[in-house]
Amino acid sequence: RETTVPTDGATDRVDQDDATSPAFAVVESV
Repeated sequence: RETTVPTDGATDRVDQDDATSPAFAVVESV
């Protein structure tokens, strides 16, 4: 999954962080 949203260095871990970070979930859903 790709995301253009700046993260805490966990861009590649969006799959795991989406559970705790709403921001990740939104991007991932799109």
